[in-house]
Amino acid sequence: MTSLFRRRLLVGPLALLLPAVAGAQCGIGKLAATHADVQVLRGGVATAPVVGEPLCTGDRVVTGSAGVAELQFRDGTRITVGKASEFVIERWKQRALRRNEAEFSLVKGAFRAVTGALTSRRHRFEVNTTIATIG
Repeated sequence: MTSLFRRRLLVGPLALLLPAVAGAQCGIGKLAATHADVQVLRGGVATAPVVGEPLCTGDRVVTGSAGVAELQFRDGTRITVGKASEFVIERWKQRALRRNEAEFSLVKGAFRAVTGALTSRRHRFEVNTTIATIG
């Protein structure tokens, strides 16, 4: 086996894992506030978040039994992730001339959202949940 061929065999499987982390779009918003137990999982790695930290697509915000996190997006959308919750930023595309898209998943718990400029024209703002109550 040539050394180039061996490198491709070793690097090939790792390359399949990288797009999920490397392909994340960052700077779509920021962590505006936290209270008590809050973690952000990015690429499978849990961190204790810092207020002002940029948000990326794929981020999973997990709050403990007393934790609350406020997410602020570039367009002014504000999402508050409630206690004992798990909220995922699936997709965020804010564009000037094409359709805007925001997709989130609420794995468990509760959240509150106030939409910003993203929904002022043709848009898709979607939250996937197993059970939903709107009020």
